[in-house]
Amino acid sequence: MKTKTFFIGSILLISNLVYALPVQNIPRQRAVISQFDHALVAMISELLVSRGLERDVAEQKVVHLFGENINNAALNLHHFLHEFNTVSYDQAAEYLSQKALFDQQIDLASYDALLGMLQTLDFQLATTENYAKLHRMASLNKRFLKS
Repeated sequence: MKTKTFFIGSILLISNLVYALPVQNIPRQRAVISQFDHALVAMISELLVSRGLERDVAEQKVVHLFGENINNAALNLHHFLHEFNTVSYDQAAEYLSQKALFDQQIDLASYDALLGMLQTLDFQLATTENYAKLHRMASLNKRFLKS
C-alpha cells in the first residue's frame, strides 16, 4: 500500500512540476506582446510626428495601418523580428511608419507583406531558405488568426 501511495504521489508531483512551467509562461507572454504592441504604436506615431504630422493624425494613421488587428500585427512582427534577427526593431518601425504616412494598410499575416518588408529592409536576406521561412510564418499567422 505504501508503494502504491508513493508511486501515485510521485506521479502527481512530477506532472505538476512539468505542466506548471509552460502554463506559468502564458500570462507573461501575453503581457510582453501587449507591451510590444503599445510600444510599436507609440514608436510609429513618434516617427510620424517627427516627419511633421500632428500627434492625433499620426495615431489615426497607425490605427488605419493595422486595421482592427493591432495585437495580431504586433505578434506577427515579433515573430518576424525573432526569425530574422539582422533586421532591427527600429528598421521595421521606420518601414511601417512609411507605410502609415502614405495611408497604406499592411497585413503582417500575409506572405506578400512579409516578403515586401524583408526585401525592403535587407535585400541580402532574400534567399530561397528565407522565402520558405516566410511562407511557413505566414501560414502559421493565418492559422492563428482563424482560431
